[in-house]
This record gives sequence, C-alpha cells and structure tokens, in this order.
Amino acid sequence: MSSTPVTTAPPAKVSWLKKFGQDVLKIITIGFVDAKPIVELGAQVVEGLDPAIAPAIEAGEGIYEKIAAYAMTVEASFAAAGQASNGPAKLQAVLAGVGGDIDAWVAANFPGSATILKAENYLSSKAGLINQVVNFLNSIDGNSVPSAATPQAVANAAAVKAALAAAK
Repeated sequence: MSSTPVTTAPPAKVSWLKKFGQDVLKIITIGFVDAKPIVELGAQVVEGLDPAIAPAIEAGEGIYEKIAAYAMTVEASFAAAGQASNGPAKLQAVLAGVGGDIDAWVAANFPGSATILKAENYLSSKAGLINQVVNFLNSIDGNSVPSAATPQAVANAAAVKAALAAAK
C-alpha cells in the first residue's frame, strides 16, 4: 500500500493591515473569553497602544504634509512652465520629492522591509498615496477657500520662469 504524501496549502496572503486587524480581534476575543468587561479591556488596549503608535501617527502626518507641500510647489512650478495639465509629470515630480520619506517610514516600521521596498505593488501604492492626497486637495473648492502662495512654491515657480526665459 502506498501512502500519498500530505501537502498543506501555503497560507493565504494577508495584508499587513488585515493582519493587524486580526491580531487586535484576537486580543478582544481573549477578553470576552476571560469575561472581562469590554470597557476595561478597551481602555487597556488604548493605553497600551497609544504611546507605541504616537510616533507612527506623527510620521504619517508628516508624510501627508510633505506630499501636500510638494504637490503645491510642483503645481506652481508646472503652471509657471505652462504645463499645468501635465498630471503624470507632476506625479513623478512629487514622487521624487517624497518617495524617500515614504520608504524611510516603511523601513522604520517594518523590519526586514528590503523586499517590500522593491515590490511592484508597493511602488505603485506610493504613487496611489500621492494621488489620494492630490485628489483630496483637488476636491476642495478653490473658489470657497482662499489660497496663499507658499514661499517655496513662489521660489520654485520664479526659478522655472527664469530658466525658461534664459533658454529662449
């Protein structure tokens, strides 16, 4: 009689965010099994996680601010060059400006992330992150909110104008 080797299916690929949610669910489930009141358990979880995630939240806010600042500067520079409708080139310019910051955040928060940083889905998601920030900024009605030119945007636009004038 021959036996058929038992094979196990590889584990299904799960995103980090989904795994995070599953891990939190395990903590909550343990609380229910132990019959701890949910309010007490929730307070313990928040108290335990808040100090640990505060730097990550601050880094995320910093990345958002950098993307928004680069997007505004790039928008002004492209307008000065007469290329205001060149979305793909503007995306590449912003990506060049903040891509390293996004990579640094990933490297700091995901040990052994060298493989992640080279993955095609990661590279496209960086562009997606930038697009989402730009989409948010574009969703704000420019006629209802005053805009103030930033010094960096003015300096870059002036440099573009000067370079174009010198090239003629």
